[in-house]
Amino acid sequence: MIFIFSTSEKIGARAIRWGLNSKVSHMAVLGDIKPKQLSITLESRMSDGVDITWLKTFQSKNKVVFALRPAVINDELSENLFKELSEKAGGTDYDWKGVSFLAASVIICLKVLGRALPKENKWADKDDDYCSEVMHILNGYLRSVGVDMEKYSKQMLTPDRALEILIDSGAFENVTDLFRGENG
Repeated sequence: MIFIFSTSEKIGARAIRWGLNSKVSHMAVLGDIKPKQLSITLESRMSDGVDITWLKTFQSKNKVVFALRPAVINDELSENLFKELSEKAGGTDYDWKGVSFLAASVIICLKVLGRALPKENKWADKDDDYCSEVMHILNGYLRSVGVDMEKYSKQMLTPDRALEILIDSGAFENVTDLFRGENG
């Protein structure tokens, strides 16, 4: 299982990068990288909510900026976690209310007032997810490697903030080079 942080030249991705002053605008979870042509990702897209996408399709639309893999994980645990994530998140709708609050907060707080984002996403829908909200589903596993997502449960979890949380935990290794030369 690999957490992929990406961007693209779509208008939404550009707006997210501009608003958050970030290199990343999207997050997905890769189930397995071998064999690469059969690898699948789980991502939340505006068009159809949380769904599975072939890695090749994902990479044709997104540039991988960072990729992080748990430093200590075996294939069986990785497969079980991705299956759990797919079962719990797959098919859920896109969190339009949550992302609308995030967008409004970025414009008003960060860009107009020069203040930090609110700590809580007051419009987030507990049953739907935008891309980085999917991390909450893996709270049990993430807690076991030192990342307590409950601590962030009501916070606005942006892709760049999710990346920062995983890096700061020290429990993930950078595997971005796996995607270099392939739209990365």
